[in-house]
Amino acid sequence: MNCPTCKTLRLKPIKLDHDLPAEGCEQCQGALVSLLGYRIWLERHPVESQLAADRQSAGRVESEDTGHALICPKCAGLMSKYRIAAETENKIDLCVRCNEVWLDNGEWALIKSLELADKLPRIFYDSWQKQIRHNHSQALREQKFKELLGDDYDEIARIKAWIEGHPQRRTLLDFLNSY
Repeated sequence: MNCPTCKTLRLKPIKLDHDLPAEGCEQCQGALVSLLGYRIWLERHPVESQLAADRQSAGRVESEDTGHALICPKCAGLMSKYRIAAETENKIDLCVRCNEVWLDNGEWALIKSLELADKLPRIFYDSWQKQIRHNHSQALREQKFKELLGDDYDEIARIKAWIEGHPQRRTLLDFLNSY
């Protein structure tokens, strides 16, 4: 199998992390991970202890992301891109026919730093992707209000939180809307 990014180099068997089997590219450092192999690995390796160890060495994770569509090295079908989390723009590639995931260089480390090493298949759920879009939208909306309100943003946010937690929330909103 050739690397879907480099296209010419052959993928070679590697151990991605704690004996997680994958096919890796020596040039771009990407890795093809079988979701079946991942599930077997996950059953045998408790991720909680890995996460605790990884948190101790956590810092800024550098990762790459292929911006263009990739072709599955197994079946030559088009791989679909799935955003990992709202706090990153990185997308991982999945071949829905082969259940193979392509991780660009550093993306496994990014997944671990986001504490998602034990949740890899969930990233591909519609509900996960919908939540990411919602969170991203909220962050953009908040940024827009920060720009519009400037120094007053923090005070308005404090008042908003107070109103949301108030037992007479509806009455307070009606009062504010009456002006």
